[in-house]
Amino acid sequence: TIYVKGDFYFDSLIGGDLSWFTVNIPSVLTCASVVIVFIALFEDKKINIKPWHKVVFIGISVVVIGLAMVSMWIGWTPLSYNNIEGVQGRYFLPILPLLLICIMIEAKPKGKWYSQLVVIGSCVVNFLVVMQVFDIIVVS
Repeated sequence: TIYVKGDFYFDSLIGGDLSWFTVNIPSVLTCASVVIVFIALFEDKKINIKPWHKVVFIGISVVVIGLAMVSMWIGWTPLSYNNIEGVQGRYFLPILPLLLICIMIEAKPKGKWYSQLVVIGSCVVNFLVVMQVFDIIVVS
């Protein structure tokens, strides 16, 4: 199921399909959001996460994802289907910080411009998303 519907889970986790899947945010903007998150992960944070904590975080994430999938398999998916139906990417939002902490690395200080790049980039992407939603809802 994750192999078949993984792109849908990722897109709906980031916010590609909104409002009962009638408002579609362009893939360019969702990818830009992901790039900004990854840029923010490599900023100097003075946080040192031990490797065994990362293993625990990954274990918790796997359990939560598994429970979400099993619950929809039992409660929503007809017996004749080959894949689990009803799971959306937003169900994985609570564990997203744990997974992001696992890929965070200690970085060298990059200066004030680096954090400003993250803030300005996220403001621009969010503004473009709001304009896209406005265009879809009001203009169309």
